[in-house]
Amino acid sequence: MTDLKAIFEQKKLNNQANAIVIPKAFTDKFPDLSAKKAKSYFDRYLQAVMSMIVPKLPFLMEGDETYVSTHKLMNECRDFNYKNERFWVWNEFKDIFPLVIEQVKGSNLTRTTIGNEKNTKVTITNKRFIAMLLNERAPATVFEELFKNANLNEADVEPIEIDMENLQNYIENTQYALDKATATALRAKLEKSLYQAQLVYKVGEHTLAEAGVAFLPMMPSKSPFGRTYYKGLNIQNVTKEVRSAIIGPHFQYDMNAAVYAVKLAMLNEYHGGENNIINGLIGNRTREYLDNKTAIRNRLAKEVFTHVDITWDYKVRNIKNALTAIGFGAKASSGFWFDNNSVKGPALTEIIKDKVARETFLNDPFVVAFLSEQQEIEDDILAMLRANERYDEICEVIREANDTNGKVTKSLLMAYAYQQYETFLMDIAVGILAQYRISVKARIHDAFIVMQKVPAKVMDEIIAAWGNYSRHLTLDCDEIRGWIPAEFKKALDAQSEQLEQHKRHIAAEERRARLSLRHG
Repeated sequence: MTDLKAIFEQKKLNNQANAIVIPKAFTDKFPDLSAKKAKSYFDRYLQAVMSMIVPKLPFLMEGDETYVSTHKLMNECRDFNYKNERFWVWNEFKDIFPLVIEQVKGSNLTRTTIGNEKNTKVTITNKRFIAMLLNERAPATVFEELFKNANLNEADVEPIEIDMENLQNYIENTQYALDKATATALRAKLEKSLYQAQLVYKVGEHTLAEAGVAFLPMMPSKSPFGRTYYKGLNIQNVTKEVRSAIIGPHFQYDMNAAVYAVKLAMLNEYHGGENNIINGLIGNRTREYLDNKTAIRNRLAKEVFTHVDITWDYKVRNIKNALTAIGFGAKASSGFWFDNNSVKGPALTEIIKDKVARETFLNDPFVVAFLSEQQEIEDDILAMLRANERYDEICEVIREANDTNGKVTKSLLMAYAYQQYETFLMDIAVGILAQYRISVKARIHDAFIVMQKVPAKVMDEIIAAWGNYSRHLTLDCDEIRGWIPAEFKKALDAQSEQLEQHKRHIAAEERRARLSLRHG
C-alpha cells in the first residue's frame, strides 16, 4: 500500500498528464525495479481492469457504478517479488492510478487482507484515461471481451449490419456535445451512449476485417415469459440514439400505448368481445386514455408540475412514463412487473421525484379512477389465465424463472400473460410483412424496424388483423434519419455564435448612441 502523501501527489500528476505513463509513486516506491518490469506490471494492471470493465461500460448504473470481482482482478494482475517481499500488482496501482473506486465490498469475503470478494460495487473514475485506453484497444480484443462466452457459430445468431459511416458521425457528434455539456445528468447520458457506440464500432471494425461486412452479432435468449431478449451488447439494450446510429436511416413502428392496448385486447377476450366490455362499462378510463392520451398527458403535465422548474417536454415525458409504469403495475414506492425477478421497472418515486408533484398526480381524479380500473382489469386477466387448461404448466414455468424465491406471484403471472399476448400480436404483424416480402431488420418487443416505409395497404392489413382483438391496437411510425457529420453541426454553431456576437455588438452600439444623444 502506498502512503497517503504519495497517493495525493500522484493524483495531481495524473490530472496534469496528457498521456498514460507509469505512475511516479510506483517507481519511487520500487526504485531498484527495472523499467521493463515496472512497465510490464503497469500494463498488466491496465489490461486486467480494462478487460473487466469494457463489457460493463455500456450498462453503467446511475453514478457510473457497476459490479466487479476484485478477487478476479487480483488474480489477473498477479503478484511480484521485490527484495524478497511479495507485492500484489492490484494493490500497488489501484490507489495511485485508479480506474475504479471501491464503494461496497461484495459477498463471499474470505480474506480481508487481499480483498477476496465477488460483486464489489465500484465507481468508474478517471474517464479521460479510460477513453484513451478504449481508443487504443484493438478491435479483436474488444470483440473477445464482449462475446468471449458466446458461440457465434450457432445457427440462430442474428447479425445486424452496422452502418459504420453513420455510427462514426454519431460518435463525433456525441463527443462534440459532451465537450460542451455542463449538466451532470446530460453528461452521464452522453457518456453512456458514447461508450456503447465506441464499442459497437470496434465490433464492426473486427467483423469487417474478419468477414468482409461490419455487423453486430445478436444472440437470442428466449424468455420463458414470451419475449426474445439478446445476450451481451445488442440493439435492444443500447440507447435509442445509438440504435439509430448502428442501423442507419430506417423506420420504426411501435404499438401505440402498448401496455394498455394489449391489456384491453386480453380483457376483450375474457368478456367475449369488445362490444361486451363497452356495453358493460368495463375499461372506460383505459379506452378514454387511448383515445385522448395526448390531451390527458398535457393536462396532467400542466397541473402536476406547476411549481417544478423543468422543461415542458420533460414534464410531458414524466407523465407519459408514470402512466406507462402504472399500466405495468407500478406503485408509489415499488417497481412494476416486467419479466422474471431480475428485470423490473422503476417505482413512481423514481419517475416523479418531487413529492408535491407526485401527490398531485396520484390524487388527480382521473388518475385515481385509472389506477383503480387497472386493478380490475388485471383481476380479469388473471382469472382468464387461471381458467387456462395449461395453468399448472404456466405456474411451473414461472417458478423456474423466479430465481429469487421460486414463488408464483400476481406480478409474475401478469408479466407472463402480457408478454405472451404481446408476442402473439407482434407475430401477426411480422407475418403479414413477410407475406409482402418486407424484411424486418429487428424486433424490439412491441416494435419492429424496417428499412423502407411500410405501404399503407400493408399497414391497413395489420391493423385489420389486430382489430379482431381490439380496435385500440394501432401502430405509430417514426422515421429515423441518418447522422450528419459533426463538422456541419460545428459550423452551424459557429454561425449562430457569430450572429449572437453581432446582435450583442449592435445592441451595445445602440446603447452608446442613446447615451450620446442624452448628453448631446
